[in-house]
Amino acid sequence: MEFCMCMKNIFCLFVLGFAELIVSLLVLFVLGYFNFPLTFVYSHFIHLIVASVLFSFVFSVWLYFKSFQAPTYNINPEATTGYQYYDFFVGREVHPRIGKMFDIKLFVLNAGMISWAVVDVCLVFKSFMDKGCVNYPLALTAVFQLIYIINYLWHAEYFLSSTTIQYEGVGYQLIIVFFTLTPFFYCIPVLYLVNYRQYVSNYCIFGIAALYSLGLYIYTQSNREKYMFRRNAHDRSLINLESIPSLNGKRLLISGWWGFVRHPNKLGDIIIFVAWTLPCDHPYLNKVFRVWIFLLAEERTQPFAGPPVTLLELK
Repeated sequence: MEFCMCMKNIFCLFVLGFAELIVSLLVLFVLGYFNFPLTFVYSHFIHLIVASVLFSFVFSVWLYFKSFQAPTYNINPEATTGYQYYDFFVGREVHPRIGKMFDIKLFVLNAGMISWAVVDVCLVFKSFMDKGCVNYPLALTAVFQLIYIINYLWHAEYFLSSTTIQYEGVGYQLIIVFFTLTPFFYCIPVLYLVNYRQYVSNYCIFGIAALYSLGLYIYTQSNREKYMFRRNAHDRSLINLESIPSLNGKRLLISGWWGFVRHPNKLGDIIIFVAWTLPCDHPYLNKVFRVWIFLLAEERTQPFAGPPVTLLELK
């Protein structure tokens, strides 16, 4: 019962995150209309990265010391090694809270995604102010990323069974990813297109849009299928899906999207990342993003290394 209430509160906070995104974008448009210098983000991009790194460190230190007052059931078992630096990095508390309702993990996740959207909009605004218009590759990439963020927050319930939500501690690792890497790394294709204007033919635009749509569809539907199965494996809509028991008592999908490939959501992510970088027409940027997503998938897989059947449980 306590777990169900926790998941319900997390879902409510995700919905609140979507509302916060809409409000943040509306505030940005109002500020731009009244000539507020939104180009500040572009002009102080490095300064903002340094500030986010420092803030992430200070915030993580506070959470580390706060975790010693947390109840035992909320402690991350991977962060009880006694090695302070490691425990600080991975996070000792799984769901640190302020009061009973404010979940700090969900705040970090939502803040990272919303900050990413804000940075993208500010960069597009910078290009518009300099050139008087926004070219198609830049607009395409920025819109792709905004759709991805909106999809993440709108379909928040699909991620409730993810490893990040249920098992990972809130430490420096998680905070630096969402406070620094998410807003300031994923926007690199947009930043590149602001600095280097590219030309993409209409045929290529349609092709890139189709590729992105395919990746987003695979990403969303595979996460939805996993969520529906985790919520109620006996649902009538899942009657045709096959599963096998795992070593820890759960059942694992071996058909549908999860029978087609081991990590269909990661496959969708890879396709999406490739579509983001194609308008840049820069081979090294494409390679950097591909390597990043593969490393991210491997990092998620490594803690669960074991017999092949257990690997099916991963995100």
